[in-house]
Amino acid sequence: MKVRDLLTDETRWTKGVSARNALGQGGVCYDDPSATSWCLAGAIHKCYGIDGWDPIAKRVYALIQPLPKGGMGEWNDDPARSFSEVRALVEELDI
Repeated sequence: MKVRDLLTDETRWTKGVSARNALGQGGVCYDDPSATSWCLAGAIHKCYGIDGWDPIAKRVYALIQPLPKGGMGEWNDDPARSFSEVRALVEELDI
């Protein structure tokens, strides 16, 4: 599975936590069976695992310049960030 298969629409994306369950409760792990929405980092972990994180993260970081101090999490969680921006990044990287 790729991130683009997971983050198919805004209801499957979140901010502030790696993942949320169907009730919108945050703090569930990205690989928890009850997870129904993910931040970008959580989605990458879900799809590519811990071992796949570094190569994908490097590709993401190359595109989100200037890179915020908080990295991908801060970029995803920016109050002005929209799902369409996240989706466009995912599509551009084909992840």
